[in-house]
Amino acid sequence: MNNPDPIMRAWRLERRRKELGSNNPSCFYCFESNIACLEAEHPVTEKLDRDFKRPSCRNCHRKVELDRDLAHLTKNGLHEVAESKREQHRRYLLLLAYDQELLANLLRAGTI
Repeated sequence: MNNPDPIMRAWRLERRRKELGSNNPSCFYCFESNIACLEAEHPVTEKLDRDFKRPSCRNCHRKVELDRDLAHLTKNGLHEVAESKREQHRRYLLLLAYDQELLANLLRAGTI
């Protein structure tokens, strides 16, 4: 069946490209380029830095999120837990350091 509303579909695809920050987005980790598989990843969480994001496929995003959860760098769904500014800053720096270590490992492995 043909798409009953091609204009709406084109609008959704364009909105998705803008969310991901590129006209031709691909996964930062594995270079998947199917836009249906991509989502915005926030390496230091959206709450701590709304503008720091990159496209990631759902599989890679889930893997990285699980690693961050296991490293106790995220709150595991406890969004309403109060955090002081000092704790937020500490967590931001730890997440940033984790992200840099992940990038270094990807570079060593030759995957990016």
